[in-house]
Parts: sequence; structure tokens; C-alpha cells
Amino acid sequence: MLKYKVEYFLVVGVKSGLRILPVKLRFKILEFLGVLTYYAIKKRRDITNKNLRIAFPEKDEKEIKKLAIESYKSTAKNTIIPLFLTELVSKGYIEAENYGLVKELMAQGRGMIITTIHMAGFEAGFFMGKDYDTNVVFKKQKNPYINDMMEKCRAKAGTNSIMKNIENGSNEKIQNVFKNKGILVLAADQYSNDVEVEFFGKKTKANAGNILLAIKYKVPLLFAYSNYDGYKIKLNYLKNIEIEKMGNLRETVKHNVQNLFYEYEKVIRQNPGEYMWQHNRWKN
Repeated sequence: MLKYKVEYFLVVGVKSGLRILPVKLRFKILEFLGVLTYYAIKKRRDITNKNLRIAFPEKDEKEIKKLAIESYKSTAKNTIIPLFLTELVSKGYIEAENYGLVKELMAQGRGMIITTIHMAGFEAGFFMGKDYDTNVVFKKQKNPYINDMMEKCRAKAGTNSIMKNIENGSNEKIQNVFKNKGILVLAADQYSNDVEVEFFGKKTKANAGNILLAIKYKVPLLFAYSNYDGYKIKLNYLKNIEIEKMGNLRETVKHNVQNLFYEYEKVIRQNPGEYMWQHNRWKN
């Protein structure tokens, strides 16, 4: 479609224009565009503010708006990270905390699942492709040209993209990750119909894929997240999540997904302005 081609060439043009600028200036421009987006798209602005009111009922409207704008700045910066990932790594803009835990778990020779959240520059974590067979599950972009470009950018950093859909052989690709003792990265914090959980004190539904896969393939499950330190991205490999067995599989999955969401909430509360609040997290 012509629309998709126009969008693609706009993205390519922006990428080319940003490439000639210093990295810090690129991030500043993206922060500005993030603020513009907050004011320009009412539907997403309303969802963002609603989510923040649910998560932080003690905050007044001025504080909610401040957090919302910070979230838009953070989200906007993350959009360019896949485009310049190798450059950001080479120039020292990405730092890993507790990366030894990754090496320790991978030394077990079983592969690993990394569960993460849509926070700060979370796509910077794909730099692991330089050390390990790293594979990331993504929702396919509507624009096929932009989708292909993003896949190529991740591949350049050594990371393979696995699209969330059965038709393109996702299940087989995931099986191959663990056959090859690789890493599977899942951002599993957004709304899904799998199981009911409590998140920021309110009931919602969540994805159970990370827990189910960890049980099925008997691989370690590592929780990692990112945050900004000025214009540097810090990757925090926080902890190895132990699967707690309950009475049956359904109860085990629900219990462990809930425990993960408690972990997510703790991290988000530390830097709420860096979380991606634009997703409709509490649909009911």
C-alpha cells in the first residue's frame, strides 16, 4: 500500500537525519517529539492518564500529568534504540548491571528465558546477541516495510525476531531456541487473557507465556529491566525467578504469574515515569 511506503520512507528519512547528530541530541529531539505526541493524540493521552490514576490514586492531577509526559519522553526515546543499537553499544551508552548472572545461568547449558517489561530503553537488552543466540518475541508491525527494517536492525545486533503468530511458525522457532540452548526474551507485562492477576491493587489479566515456557522446557527464568541514567541506558539483570509448584498446572501458572507482577510493580514504582503507560492495561 502507498500509505505504508510513505510511512517507511518517513522513518528512513528521520533515521538518516538523526544519524548525523550526536546521540544526546537525538534523545533530546525524541523527548520533544514525545511531548508533542502526548498533546496530539487524545485517545492515548486519556489511556495513559487513566492508567496512572489507577496505579497512583494518591497523586493529584498535576503529578499525574508530569508522570504521563515523562512516560511519553521515555517511550519516544526507546523507538530509536533498535535503529542505532550497535552504535549505542560501541559508544558506551548501554551499561549492564549484574550481567554475570546471565553468564552464570547460561553456563548451565539449558538456555534461558528473560522476562522483561516495557520500560525505559528495554530494547537495548538485545545487545546480548553479541554473546549468545538471542531471540525476541514481537508483535508484527502493521507496516511490512517498517517491520522488515526493525528485524534487520535487530539482526545486525545479533538478535533474531520471532513474530507472535502461529502462521509464521512461531512455535517451531521457539522450540529451536531451546534446542540450541539460546535465550528467549519476552516482554510479558501488557494485557492478555491468559490469567487474572492483581497489578497496582486492581484486578486485570496477564500473559502467562513466560511461566508456561519455563515449565515446559525446564529452563531458568530471569527478570531484567532497564532504566535511564541521564542519556545512558542501564540494563538490570535483577534476579533468577524460581517457579513455585502448586496443586496443579493452572494454580502453578497463576501463582507464579502473580509473583512476577509483584516484581514488575516494585520496579515500576521506583521509576514510574519511565514505564510505558500508553497501553490499555486495565480494560475492565
